[in-house]
Amino acid sequence: MQNSEAISLSSSDFRHAISLAGKCIERNNKTIPTLSMIHARANGVFEATGTDLDVLVSASVPRAGSAEATFLIPDYRSIIGAVKAGGGSDVTLEPAEGKFALASDTLSVEVVSNIAADDFPLSGQLIAHDEFTATLSHEQLRSLRRIAASISKAETRYYLNGIYLHHIDGTTFRAVATDGHRLSVIDLEIPDASGALEGIIIPRKAIRLLLEMIGNKAGAADPGIAFRVGTGMLRNREDSTAPERKGVSRAHFSLRAGNASVTLATKLIDGTYPDYARVIPSESGRSFLFKSAEFRRALEAVSFGSKDVRAVRLDFDSEGATVSAKYVSGIASAVRISCQHSGEPWEVGFSGSHLIDMIDAAGGDEFVLSAADATGPALIKNPADPDWTGVLMPCRL
Repeated sequence: MQNSEAISLSSSDFRHAISLAGKCIERNNKTIPTLSMIHARANGVFEATGTDLDVLVSASVPRAGSAEATFLIPDYRSIIGAVKAGGGSDVTLEPAEGKFALASDTLSVEVVSNIAADDFPLSGQLIAHDEFTATLSHEQLRSLRRIAASISKAETRYYLNGIYLHHIDGTTFRAVATDGHRLSVIDLEIPDASGALEGIIIPRKAIRLLLEMIGNKAGAADPGIAFRVGTGMLRNREDSTAPERKGVSRAHFSLRAGNASVTLATKLIDGTYPDYARVIPSESGRSFLFKSAEFRRALEAVSFGSKDVRAVRLDFDSEGATVSAKYVSGIASAVRISCQHSGEPWEVGFSGSHLIDMIDAAGGDEFVLSAADATGPALIKNPADPDWTGVLMPCRL
């Protein structure tokens, strides 16, 4: 007979919820022990939550039983591994003061935690007032992968460590990413957007986690992703005389990931995004039409199959173009490719890795590279997709 205080759910749902919540937890966190744990709560559903104080992920899955409890799960990766290896179809949890017991088929585990569940930082993730709400399709969120490679990783310019999202006009919103060497832009149509969105910077980690959760393939149905932007509030005690303190702005994403309902809450980067429009060149000047697959193979060939494609040189003549690279070892390589253009012979250099990223992001069978000269930014477009734009700075030959 099952204990009335027990929490029961399927093994796959338990592991799925814990794994999702753990995605935002830093592996090497030793400073704050609570942040290496999963906060578990049974209240109608089984809810697992993890946080690094900047990003919080909460995943809820169905459970059986009416018991309500809140507890912490330390060393959750080992527990996931044990449950998976045990092979049981269901998991039963029995929380007690400072510990909980887990049973799955013939597996039994007792986990002790000397940290109270109330010490887990949950309240700081709340949005007190919605400033903007919208629904994103999974396909729109996946489209951010096309610009994510351009997000800067340099901590010195922290305001570039994310995607800048702002309103253009009507129902059109623009997502932008740049690291100073390349810039990617994609326009999104969000017809049900409500409220003002002057411009927010969504951190790189939050974008990465969202893209991991929705995967690469579209499902049969797209339930949409609820997107909210607001201001967090840290409330004082009623008997406190300290002034109210406003928290930083936050964004919430609510979505389905398999059998789990997921909420991802993230702090927004508090900074001023640069005027990116100034570096986007016009399509006037030299224009070159390439076959995407052919160009990509050429870049891989001159780098001898290395993942790190260094600087490459493009030489244009009346019959096409030559992609070439030289190495400090004295080795040089070159590949001829087709190219449609009507300009004079010309030469320019780019980072090969950045070019590959741009070709992949542009998508389609062809792309157009436009540039006024060999020292200014080059514009990259997919003729069949006006919503995406890439800009790439040249490098010295």
